[in-house]
Amino acid sequence: MKTKSFKKVTYMPRWLQALSRELDKMDKNDLSYSRALSLYQRAKELIEISQRDSAQFDELLESSLYQNYFEKTKMYLKHFVLALSMMVERGEITIADCSVFKFPDGRIVLPEIESDYDLDKWCRRMIDGEDKRIRAKMCERVYNPSSIQLKAVYDDFSTYYQLMQTERERCNNSQLALADICVEVNNFLAKLN
Repeated sequence: MKTKSFKKVTYMPRWLQALSRELDKMDKNDLSYSRALSLYQRAKELIEISQRDSAQFDELLESSLYQNYFEKTKMYLKHFVLALSMMVERGEITIADCSVFKFPDGRIVLPEIESDYDLDKWCRRMIDGEDKRIRAKMCERVYNPSSIQLKAVYDDFSTYYQLMQTERERCNNSQLALADICVEVNNFLAKLN
């Protein structure tokens, strides 16, 4: 996957600027100079990593492929719930049979799906619920779309969703590492003064 180009350390946080100024003042033979230089190099590297990870995550989040998977899966989920509701209205399924889907308030209404987390949770709930209902009652599947069709679309979304989770975690970890080096630099600078 191509990533958006990002500028290497286009900005320097104030704590890194302060460390840079201290480096300029230090004697290169001093032991604290090597420590300061090491901190400075690590901080610059962590800033670059953080910028790269953020750019990759943003690109993935904004990609049309992700949006397409999200919208298509959401549409199939809504249609599945509508088909389930219609089967209840026609008397093909009892409302008690729908307890396996764990709808809020016991009504067959899908709450608003606003995030990838919500979509993932509700798709799994519908697919698992339908499997439990079929196994328990040996009855007809919800159809048009069936849970099998929903699962096929959901699997595509889920693959991408897991990739998003991995990228989000990587982005968070690089931000935490950057915060840690900031504290380390600030502590170092405090000891110098």
